[in-house]
Amino acid sequence: MKQYETNNLRNICICGSGTTGKTQLTEAMLFLAKAIERLGNTDSGNTVCDFSPDEIERNISIRSAVVFCEWKDKKINIIDTPGYADFIGEMTGGLSVADTAVLNICAFEGVGINTEKIWEHIQEKTKPTLIFVNRMDKENANFDNVLSTAKEKLSPNIAPITIPVGAAEDFKGIVNLITNKAIIDGKESEIPEELKSAAETYRDSLIEAIASSDDSLTEKYLDGKELTPDEIKGSIKRGMIAGKLIPLMVGSALNSIGVSELLDFTVDYLPSPLEFDSIAKVEPEGNFTGLVFKTSMESHMGAINYLKIISGSISGGTDVYNITRRGTERIGAVAFPLGKNRVEAGSANAGDIVALVKLKSTGTNFNLIAFPGICGNYF
Repeated sequence: MKQYETNNLRNICICGSGTTGKTQLTEAMLFLAKAIERLGNTDSGNTVCDFSPDEIERNISIRSAVVFCEWKDKKINIIDTPGYADFIGEMTGGLSVADTAVLNICAFEGVGINTEKIWEHIQEKTKPTLIFVNRMDKENANFDNVLSTAKEKLSPNIAPITIPVGAAEDFKGIVNLITNKAIIDGKESEIPEELKSAAETYRDSLIEAIASSDDSLTEKYLDGKELTPDEIKGSIKRGMIAGKLIPLMVGSALNSIGVSELLDFTVDYLPSPLEFDSIAKVEPEGNFTGLVFKTSMESHMGAINYLKIISGSISGGTDVYNITRRGTERIGAVAFPLGKNRVEAGSANAGDIVALVKLKSTGTNFNLIAFPGICGNYF
């Protein structure tokens, strides 16, 4: 398996209430990125992320699932989290190691109490956030209502990056406000005539929000000068990291509309682990340190520990020190998790997320560091 440098990694946590289609969105991202060969469906109980018998029977996510895909030479680690309050710990654990939160909002339900509570958790962890308005293909989907309510209840800094072409059974694509192009039925085209005025208004608001979030561009914008594509790109990322800009995108995960654009935005605009400190400063050249943020049990494998590498790198066949239990652990195989499956990695670099099996005494929230010296960036 290819190893990725830290700047080519993106770690995202998909959050949202229990009816927003988070798992279906993750499935669509994996399928479009060719990480999986078949597109599963939550109603059929055959998705990569909801694989336990109780999740399939109840048709809801109960545990977080860690998966990955490759897109435009970048590796995206995705943590799909449950949306119901009973399982909030699974979400907060995923948020702790993600560098960006992707907040799903249902296009016909809008911003409910649970969404507001999840938003509070995201804000407590000061995560850069991208909002994805999902299920635009469903009856009573209302983009304008979701946008206005989200700006009122969540943040006035929300700014659309894409807007829908149609709604409910007439939903057939999106308009990308950055490129000023429409993507309809999977093909790029000019913006439909009936949407040009609205698209222009939304784009003006987006450019204003971008300029307002970046002091270096505010004067240029006020002078009426055009922002360059590079200025827009850099300002979006800086604005997200500073919490001054919250991009919003739309789509239908079930029909894979708007998902390619979400993948593009993830690799082009979301911060790498080097650009945002999710737990502690990521140091590619330092000694190995890592945090186990999730542990699961498998009948034939025992404990599976999911670890984010904070500094240095990790390889199979090496010894590390468990600073929490003050003992040595032998690293066997290092793998990239893909739901209940794992892809052999051999080694991985700072900022990446790996699955480790058959550790003797390591569990959730345990810290592993380079052996034997107690050094590096641990917490």
